Amino acid sequence: MITKTNIIDDLPQGPYDESSVFEWTVDEMSVKLSLADLDRLGCLFERAELKPHAGVQMNVDPTGLGKKLSYLGETLAIIEEDKEGGRTVLRSSPPSADDTYTYFFELVLDRNEGLSLVRHAYDRVGRERKMIPTPLTTHALGRLIDDLKNLASGN
Repeated sequence: MITKTNIIDDLPQGPYDESSVFEWTVDEMSVKLSLADLDRLGCLFERAELKPHAGVQMNVDPTGLGKKLSYLGETLAIIEEDKEGGRTVLRSSPPSADDTYTYFFELVLDRNEGLSLVRHAYDRVGRERKMIPTPLTTHALGRLIDDLKNLASGN
């Protein structure tokens, strides 16, 4: 099992002029993390990806993964599943909302393409969604990095 020993300490403190992307290679997978900011208390998380190298397929249980990521503050539930095609979409259930926007995490898991996790805001008036940075504590960020690396090494 990979642990977060000093992972966060190794990342440069923000604020960043633009999104900063951090990458690791674990076995036959690439782990990529995009942050808008990072300090000793937390970060502005933008995107996480886990990509298999050519010819490698991911073997991840989407239900178990949704439960494992509970530290994101919202339960992730399967909203679309194509078992034969190997693609599953999980979203926050329930999402959070205000007068104009609905906010949710979306995790797309594809056995050939990999995994991506982003936070979206859906504008119910303009009927469009956009990726938004979301705050995570350094503890949650460390757990996310650990989980992605462990998924890669245990695949």
